[in-house]
Amino acid sequence: MTLSTAETMGRSEDDCLRWLWRELYDADGVSAVCPKCRTVRKFHRVSGRRAFSCGHCASQVYPTVGTIFERSNLPLPTWFQAVRLILTSGGQVSGRRLEAELGVSYASALRIRKKVLTTMLSGGRAATLLNRLAHDTEAFATESDSAPTRVGAQPASRTRESIRAAACRTFAERGLFSARVADIAEEAGVSSAIIHYYFKSKEQVLLAALQWAGEQQDKRVTQIAEQTSDHVERLRRYLDVTVPREGILRDEYLLWLEVWVALRRRPELIDECVSMSDQSYAFLNGLIEDGVRAGAFTPAVSCQEITQRIVAIRDGLGYRSVIGYRGMDGASVHRIMCEFVAEALGLPASALLGEVT
Repeated sequence: MTLSTAETMGRSEDDCLRWLWRELYDADGVSAVCPKCRTVRKFHRVSGRRAFSCGHCASQVYPTVGTIFERSNLPLPTWFQAVRLILTSGGQVSGRRLEAELGVSYASALRIRKKVLTTMLSGGRAATLLNRLAHDTEAFATESDSAPTRVGAQPASRTRESIRAAACRTFAERGLFSARVADIAEEAGVSSAIIHYYFKSKEQVLLAALQWAGEQQDKRVTQIAEQTSDHVERLRRYLDVTVPREGILRDEYLLWLEVWVALRRRPELIDECVSMSDQSYAFLNGLIEDGVRAGAFTPAVSCQEITQRIVAIRDGLGYRSVIGYRGMDGASVHRIMCEFVAEALGLPASALLGEVT
């Protein structure tokens, strides 16, 4: 089947790849946490590959990796159409219908159906992605269906995401008082009027930027739980990406400092801040509780108390690190945290530091 035939089913190969990028890495279609820089960077599409490249270090990210589309020569529009046909029919679509609608051989149609249904039965992140794909009309809209009515316009939700991502970078670099709305608008590629349309104040833009940074972190820590079933390894990886060494979470910690200043003037923002903190607490607490139930951890106090202590010490050390306290470089903070958590959970420090015992 040729790509041009596949494109008639919905969006192009490039559109499908960008949909995967937004779902798996970032909703604004541009920014993501670079695996090499370990901080939020702008990415651009790599011509001729199913990849996006970091604008800073040129490291490439392939959105199809870890999905059923990885290593498949079948065009993405064909896969997208197959997923929709199979899942919206409750898995009851016949191989002959798939053969006819996808333009593939009967044997290929059966393999595609089996792969989709097997993935759904296995559950987890891969199944969630396919379920979203099957019910997301944007993934199947043609360019004429989805084209904005105004030249240069973007879908509203994507514009807002671009603003949030741009605000995260701008505030982290310049701070709340030095950053202007015009600076954020320039970074996002929109007018200042568009930002004022979505947000009533610069403090609200700051909070939206912090929420955006937190969502990127949520994606990273969620992946941790799905990559290994070993409880100690999950905890080690969690600490690796949640302690603000250079690059890791540095922007988010800087934004929190700015938000604390803003709260003096805008106390009504506190509920949103508490909600974000509660989400972070709940994930770590769940990680510890699962390990205790499995016998991997032996804490001296309750899981809730351990979680509170870890969060308090991590944040205290983290803020000292990003401010620039002497002796509080990222590597030192990471080591101190790993040693504290290991002692609190009855583990050797080497298990979390990754040292050879």
